[in-house]
Amino acid sequence: MVSDTINDSRHFKGVDLMTGMSIRSILGVPIRLKKEAIGVLQVVDTNPGRFDPNHVSLLEALAGSAAISIENAHLYQQAQKEMNNRKRAEELFQQNKIIEAIINSLPALVIIIKENGRLEKWNKQLENTTGFSSLETGQMSFFDFVIPEDRESAKNRLKDIFAKGAGDFETHMAFKGGKYVPYYINCSRTQLDNETYIVAVGMDISERIRQQ
Repeated sequence: MVSDTINDSRHFKGVDLMTGMSIRSILGVPIRLKKEAIGVLQVVDTNPGRFDPNHVSLLEALAGSAAISIENAHLYQQAQKEMNNRKRAEELFQQNKIIEAIINSLPALVIIIKENGRLEKWNKQLENTTGFSSLETGQMSFFDFVIPEDRESAKNRLKDIFAKGAGDFETHMAFKGGKYVPYYINCSRTQLDNETYIVAVGMDISERIRQQ
């Protein structure tokens, strides 16, 4: 509390110039939120000696109410942010479900391959075509679906595609039960969660080969 700014060196005269007032009395109390001062509630007057301890008590009560209001505003902002994040997460989830449904409806094989050849994701067509279950597929690498005599060539092609970013090749896919089917594999490199993968799309070319 400042009873008279003329006799108090703490008063900055620049405030008078900015407000256009000749401030003589100042009363200020901290606004505390969880024992931490987050601001100051201050009243001023152009007359000296305007404030007394009763004014201090009143202003402290107002500062307490202001702190509660500020805390509620922060909580509201946090709740709104959380709701927006949940809404965005739900939207992304729905979008992913739609994308997954589209990919699973494709007649082609769609496989996301790690650099070590392990499968990150695949569409239902891979399981339906090859006869391997989801559990079995999760334990296999891409090269497990390639016939032994084509595996070295397939490894070299994928290594080259990881380096260059795109490419294609033909190979024979090994199905459950010992069946071999010729496939055309088109590949492109992509980044997902800071990891590098190959997205491979495989198409059965048996009919084309028969026609040739």
